[in-house]
Amino acid sequence: MDRVYKTTVRKIIDGDSLKLDVDLGFGLTNSGDDGRGINLRVAGVDTEEVRTRDLIQKKFGLKAKAFVADFVPVGSTAILKTIERDKYGRWLGDIKVGRKWLSKELLRNNLGVVYNGENKAEVKKAHLLNREILREEGKVDF
Repeated sequence: MDRVYKTTVRKIIDGDSLKLDVDLGFGLTNSGDDGRGINLRVAGVDTEEVRTRDLIQKKFGLKAKAFVADFVPVGSTAILKTIERDKYGRWLGDIKVGRKWLSKELLRNNLGVVYNGENKAEVKKAHLLNREILREEGKVDF
């Protein structure tokens, strides 16, 4: 069951992972087990990796991370919709700022691909297509 909360961004890990403080109401905040924010994985989207030796992939991953930082900067508040926990214990969910959802904006801007646990080879093909689109639009320099 989806739940909706007010949240504050603590850290942007990459284009599809963030650490958040979640306002539970009544003056209660969930900052995760370690006090450094709950781990959120943006549901339904995969972005390129930031922590990789592949410098091209890293460049696109950093572009997605920068987009998230502009969309919902560290310290800003937004709406969080949680769905469930993933196999790594992270919350799956989405962030809403104004009338826009982060997952949809990542997809619309070709910075992420649809991902619901599919084969990584298929996901890689979609990332390569996004790279070409971003190059053709002049949104990356190579």
